[in-house]
Amino acid sequence: MSGYEKGSVSSLGGGKPGQFESGYGNTLVGGEVALNRRKLRKAFKSNNVSKANVKSSCGPFRSAYNLGDPLSRKNMSCGGPNQVNDTNSRVLNHKMADSVSNTDCGNTTHGVTPLEVSLKSGNVKYVSDGSLYTQFKHLEAVNLTYNDESGGGDQHNGSYSFLNSLRG
Repeated sequence: MSGYEKGSVSSLGGGKPGQFESGYGNTLVGGEVALNRRKLRKAFKSNNVSKANVKSSCGPFRSAYNLGDPLSRKNMSCGGPNQVNDTNSRVLNHKMADSVSNTDCGNTTHGVTPLEVSLKSGNVKYVSDGSLYTQFKHLEAVNLTYNDESGGGDQHNGSYSFLNSLRG
């Protein structure tokens, strides 16, 4: 997913961004691939915490599923969607709810503001089950080969030749 520009080579797998090789064997094909890629684009977004040279207080699992603020900030607001007016703004009266307050946009936590590392609004008390973590580990592995042009092997059949020489 990194380095997306039309026609450019990806730094992750060497292939064109978004390209998927034809499947064989037990390779995922069809709608499952598209669904996994959509989850990766939505949940595994760029990590602004590491760009800001700050250590995250929650791990990659909780960060990917929005289960906690990466910098442990509490009771802060800095813009964001207005869920009341944005739901059906033509029906609702615009005076029913104002937009989310911007009062904490200037507050600095660990050297960064909420404008640099966005606030998370997930339920921090939610305890996820094992199936969600299993799905995360699967998607984490898929993310490593997101733009891999080899389709799971190497480019020039080198590993197959090496294994044949070992087998004798």
